[in-house]
Amino acid sequence: MLQSFKGDCRNLIKDIEKDYLLNNSEILLWIYINIYFYRGIKDTQLFYEKKVFLKYLKESMDFCTYYERYESLDEGKYQHLYHEILEKYFSNKKMAINIDDMEAIYEGLIIEEERVKTGSYYTPRWIAEYM
Repeated sequence: MLQSFKGDCRNLIKDIEKDYLLNNSEILLWIYINIYFYRGIKDTQLFYEKKVFLKYLKESMDFCTYYERYESLDEGKYQHLYHEILEKYFSNKKMAINIDDMEAIYEGLIIEEERVKTGSYYTPRWIAEYM
């Protein structure tokens, strides 16, 4: 299941990367923010629409700064995300992929050079808890 999820994320990243000025980490963050919102709403059937995601994003204190960055993505990308990731791995509010695995996927999909350039580093949970 984890390998399949990672492959689906990688495919979606490649699909978006070729048409938009977003880097790997921005696209993966877009996927993860969608997962976060998707798990918190009641009517998930409406969620694959771009306008619903952007509404949640704009109203969110944590993620509103990303609104302009993700506004450019077309509706087809949201539908692709909904059918290939949200429905497949996170339907019925059951999280098929746990947080630790998602963190490892983030680290694995974001290349070292890009992490250095953007300052994107992940501190493993056990180290953060120790601190």
